[in-house]
Amino acid sequence: MLIEFKVGNFLSFKKTVTLSMVAMRRTDEDDQPNLFGYHDLNILKSTAIYGANASGKSNFIKALRFYRNYIRNSSIGTQVDERIPIKRFVLSDDIADEPAFFEATFVHNSVKYRYGFEATENEIIGEWLFGAPKGREAEFFVRNRANIKIGDYFKQAKGLDKVTRDNALFLSVAAQFNNEQAKNIFEWMNDFNVISGLDDHHYLPYTLERIEDKKNKNSILNLLKVADLSISDIRLDTQELSINDLEDDQIALINDRINLVKKKLTKKNDSIELDEKIIQNELKTVHRKYNNEKSSGQYEFSLSEESKGTQKLLALAGPIIDTLENGKVLVVDELEARLHPLLTKYIVSLFNSKKHNLNNAQLIFVTHDVNFLRNKTLRRDQVWFIEKNRYGASDLFSMIEYNVRKDANYYSDYLSGKYGAIPVIHTDE
Repeated sequence: MLIEFKVGNFLSFKKTVTLSMVAMRRTDEDDQPNLFGYHDLNILKSTAIYGANASGKSNFIKALRFYRNYIRNSSIGTQVDERIPIKRFVLSDDIADEPAFFEATFVHNSVKYRYGFEATENEIIGEWLFGAPKGREAEFFVRNRANIKIGDYFKQAKGLDKVTRDNALFLSVAAQFNNEQAKNIFEWMNDFNVISGLDDHHYLPYTLERIEDKKNKNSILNLLKVADLSISDIRLDTQELSINDLEDDQIALINDRINLVKKKLTKKNDSIELDEKIIQNELKTVHRKYNNEKSSGQYEFSLSEESKGTQKLLALAGPIIDTLENGKVLVVDELEARLHPLLTKYIVSLFNSKKHNLNNAQLIFVTHDVNFLRNKTLRRDQVWFIEKNRYGASDLFSMIEYNVRKDANYYSDYLSGKYGAIPVIHTDE
């Protein structure tokens, strides 16, 4: 589970901002499905982030993605002379020499961790890991540039500080050398997924893999039936294709492993022979045919023949079902793009549910859909806003900072500008 995430001096975020998944004090039983308990904390199952266009919403998602990806890849995905792919806040000279800041507090295997790092484009300035395996936070390691102080809980990593590059994270190096504590944190990183609701076709291969399992297929099919898409069944059509004959739209739908293989071949200066074959699983949707309102058989459509909304729902179905079943964390930018508001509401309701979210999965999503404010699907502490000031710096804040009454009209108050985080429309009238 994610408890909180902090980022500062990165893209449009000048000062450090914090997204907290800790709920405010529970006030009544109606809100209970939206949260779960962890020791003395109440943790939210979902959080929505609102804001005007260009306010920094996507930049916050990029911060989450960078944090996850650099931890996973810094020790093996970069060379000694490579620059760290950080873009610090550039619209203020007073922090030009300060590093970017990232920190997350999370729980994995019943242990609470707090891990973060500070970095410039050239080096890791600071890095720290604290954990509470016995209930009280203890220092695992603290890094100040090349100087790394290692605590008792991380003593298996002693000596690895000597092989840690300036542009690599010590945690990543420790995991590469099979340090158990580092590997444990990497497991949580694998359960922390950040995806785009606009580039959803990238996630279709994962959904296709899950459809091969009957249980997963039924879960995905149930989601489609709830969406009332007239799809009675789905199946995979296996085809043998030549790599060199693939069109751009086909490449976008094949398994990601094919792209990885092609990249490796290119790095080795190898070529793909014309008779090189791949196996592609193409998704088919099954619809019932009718004759005078009586069923007369079935007809199969290729996924490309379905609507863009149906294509997106199918692409996201795999990550959504996987997150719910395994208690993971899913972050989605532009969740509602190409989806009907009622369908978006249903997806969020799956997470805010005791019946469907048995393993306390969490959803963080960026949205412009104000219907969540009107129907009060979300608690006040589940609603966050991002607003950019006149100096180009983004700020992140919660609705509860306004001391909003529970019976307030969130929808009208937001659109009237009470909470900020809306576009300022300039007209000639």
